[in-house]
Amino acid sequence: MPQQFGREARTQPRRETQRQPRKGVVQVHSAANPIAESLPLSSDHPIRMVIVSEQRERGPLWNHPRQSVTDESSWVYTPRGIRDPIQEITAPAGEKIMISLLQSRRLAATSMLSVFVILLVSAVAAHTQETAPLGHNQTQPPPFVQANKTIKVSDHVYAIPDGRVNLVPNIGIVVGTRATLVVDAGMGSRNGQTVLRELAKVSKNADLYFTTTHFHPEHVTGVQAFPANTKIIRSEAQEEELKQKQPEFMRNFSNRTPEIKALLQDVKPRPPDILFDRELKLDLGGVTARLFLVGPGHTRGDTAIYVEEDKVLFTGDVVANRFFPIFPDKDASGKNWLAILSRFEALQPRAVVPGHGEVGDAGLITAQESYLKALRSRTAELKAQGKSSKEAAQLLTAEFQMKYPNWDNPGWIADAVEHFYSEPD
Repeated sequence: MPQQFGREARTQPRRETQRQPRKGVVQVHSAANPIAESLPLSSDHPIRMVIVSEQRERGPLWNHPRQSVTDESSWVYTPRGIRDPIQEITAPAGEKIMISLLQSRRLAATSMLSVFVILLVSAVAAHTQETAPLGHNQTQPPPFVQANKTIKVSDHVYAIPDGRVNLVPNIGIVVGTRATLVVDAGMGSRNGQTVLRELAKVSKNADLYFTTTHFHPEHVTGVQAFPANTKIIRSEAQEEELKQKQPEFMRNFSNRTPEIKALLQDVKPRPPDILFDRELKLDLGGVTARLFLVGPGHTRGDTAIYVEEDKVLFTGDVVANRFFPIFPDKDASGKNWLAILSRFEALQPRAVVPGHGEVGDAGLITAQESYLKALRSRTAELKAQGKSSKEAAQLLTAEFQMKYPNWDNPGWIADAVEHFYSEPD
């Protein structure tokens, strides 16, 4: 048995399109000023997704620019018979994407072409290294999801803790009377299978939903092992970022250790069944999960999941417990990261499941915020003194490693400094 662990965005007008929808994907957009309400379950619609746009009683909580998606895989589909102000949908299962590989051709053995190929490979490797530096994680045991370690966080929420192993996320399970939502799934099929075995211990529901806090491989690719009828939910922004960056991150991760390469070698993309623009409300039966697009912070597509009845917040990597926060590439935003943390605090969660590190309470949000504010302030001071970004990064890495001696992966301090150094005030 598991161990016991002891509002909203302003709406934009609905987007219109002349294109035809891609089969197997339901994409939902906010109607003008609907009030979010939970809908009762029925045999015809075992799960209801309700778009959350604006709650008049409290006013907007998530207020950021709408992400624009132009990729053809994100064409809009609005089922017939749905009426505003509340949209009610049942998503069909998505199609698998078949990716054909290009056949390789033998290159002519000329010295000039050989030099070009070497330079090209070096440039790609350098770019990948910049995106996710290999040396920032202090230790690298095999990133396996733990079996038989699931904890009960609240009445409806369970978590599979990461065990403080790099590249293993905290995995969430939200259990309703009719369906279950899994949040993140570890890296590759092996870890996904472990998640499914742990899931079977706490839920017998046939209806399964899956969502991710962001696109990184250790959060997304475990869904490879999930059954075909699993409904995958993702924000437009996260889906766009996944398509743009996932191949590069997969190559980078695979080059780290033989174990990681083995975990990722057979991974194939699984497209979402449901896309949402800013917020989505999922009634699982007796418990409601609200999905919020909050990025850019750690990534452009950062998504938080808030279990309303239990007041449990899944933060993704926007919050970590005793790990230095990661700024993985140029799209990370220190300024908006701090704004996200303020909004998390406004939810007043009773329990916080961070992306990495032990489950805790709202104090985890405060600790992350204090660190980032202090680092931003010191970066500004050194910049005003004429220090370069590299000089500031070197000085502040030593300084903050002393201030936070029990936090892991201090190599990421320098990346945060360089982001704050380059961001406008």
